[in-house]
Amino acid sequence: MEEICYKTNPIKEAIAKVDFLSPIIQLEKEIPKIIVEKIKENFPIAENKELIARKLQISNTGVKQSDSKLMEWNFYNKERTKRLCITSNNAFITQMQYTTYQIFHDNFMRMFDSLCETFPELQIKRFGIRYINQISISSGNPLSWKTYLNKKLLSIFEVPKDKLFISRALHNLEFNYGDYNLRFQYGMHNPDYPATIKKKVFILDLDAYYSGLMNKNDIIEYFPKFHKSIQELFENSITEKYRELINKNG
Repeated sequence: MEEICYKTNPIKEAIAKVDFLSPIIQLEKEIPKIIVEKIKENFPIAENKELIARKLQISNTGVKQSDSKLMEWNFYNKERTKRLCITSNNAFITQMQYTTYQIFHDNFMRMFDSLCETFPELQIKRFGIRYINQISISSGNPLSWKTYLNKKLLSIFEVPKDKLFISRALHNLEFNYGDYNLRFQYGMHNPDYPATIKKKVFILDLDAYYSGLMNKNDIIEYFPKFHKSIQELFENSITEKYRELINKNG
């Protein structure tokens, strides 16, 4: 499936993340200059944060607690709509203002390439990309979605006799494709929870991931594969009427 772009996309947040098989000890105290130079091409604002890692050890003599300090290396674009974060345990990019898949992909891979070049033995134990779509409609019955969404997603609203008392309505659907997984959470999270639903806001949260030993070539292979599965499921969840709506609100 070719990449589909809308004039106004409903993506509230897009995330791409790798978890390292073993901590990179050097990153607990410093980040190599070569990595910073590559990151700052697109993420020029650096805001580092010190974290406290707490461990509990349970033995026959009791519970022992130990704390250690490590750094979280944060970088932002000028508009502060994108964040790149590296720690000794993981690295991720999150975008609050999404434009295209290619930009999202390239920003992440530029950062990941610099990590692989600096730490050639780097191995990954989990990789995933996640798109949180927030569909907001300004008028109409907040529980009426058949104009905009696949009616098969809406069966949860048929369960209660009186819908006025619904305060949250969420589904969780998970797929196992053999070599990777996809978690699809959808419904009305309700920003006013635990009050009853008043705002017409529907979430399509799609999270594709692989857990297991991976290297750089695996990441290159799985990134577009994950995106394709997410895009297909999103397109199957919306109606032609909603496509028209987000294509004219440019």
